[in-house]
Amino acid sequence: KLGMQEVIRRAKHNGVEFVLYDKLAVRATDYVQYDSGIKSTPAESREILGIGIMGDAESIKRVTGDLPLLK
Repeated sequence: KLGMQEVIRRAKHNGVEFVLYDKLAVRATDYVQYDSGIKSTPAESREILGIGIMGDAESIKRVTGDLPLLK
């Protein structure tokens, strides 16, 4: 199964820029609250809700081409 860690690995490998959307980011009401949450929560404990990826169409396809939700 293709998981979020594999998508992140592929994005890095293909030079695609990405932004992670996690529960902390979604629930924070201001940057100070978000920054505090990020500093106090280990990366492996953060609940990733989604990922935004930016790049040329071919690079994006190499990252997401076999994601079942995008077919």
